[in-house]
Amino acid sequence: CVVKWCGTNFMFINIDKSGLISIGGLQDQLISLHQRTGLQFKVCFTYKYLGVPFGSCGIQWDAYIPSITSKIAKLLLKIRPISYNFNWSPKTKLTILKVFILPHIYYGAGLLWAGLQGTHDMQGWLKLKECYTECLCWVFGIPYNFISH
Repeated sequence: CVVKWCGTNFMFINIDKSGLISIGGLQDQLISLHQRTGLQFKVCFTYKYLGVPFGSCGIQWDAYIPSITSKIAKLLLKIRPISYNFNWSPKTKLTILKVFILPHIYYGAGLLWAGLQGTHDMQGWLKLKECYTECLCWVFGIPYNFISH
């Protein structure tokens, strides 16, 4: 389907940036595709597209949310000492937060909201909430350890 669409629309597939997620019976299709196009696709169980990990059943929430919170935690770990050394005001920290840190949450906010609707496991929401709370505590100089989780 993809190969046909590309041919119709005069598009090319960038093999280095492409992958096929492994689903049963894929091997025969890969051989046929390779014979028709000469393209050798990578086969994988997960694939990241624009930072969002996909698997055979769709978005892998158990990997996506920890990825976001991990990135934010690493950024805070690096930026906190700098902010203390230069005695940044809450206004400066808030600006840094808005420009460099929170876009990691905002980028996929709609996707996160849609994906977490109706789930009974609230761990994703709780992790994001804790991450966001830690950011705000940094901005306003409130020790995060003292906030009840």
